[in-house]
Amino acid sequence: MMEYQRYIRGRQIEQATKMLASLDPEPYKKGPHDVTRFIKRTSTAKTGEEVTDVYELDHSVIEK
Repeated sequence: MMEYQRYIRGRQIEQATKMLASLDPEPYKKGPHDVTRFIKRTSTAKTGEEVTDVYELDHSVIEK
């Protein structure tokens, strides 16, 4: 069972990586079993400018 879960988690991390490369992950639901749980959003803004979102893999969640 442990190997099965490891396989599933590895495939989900691959899907999250592909999503970051090609799509905007914002409109996707972030649930406990969804691939977007491995994606972290960081928002930055300079004073008086538009907010910029940066998406990247959340390695702390993957390590858990």
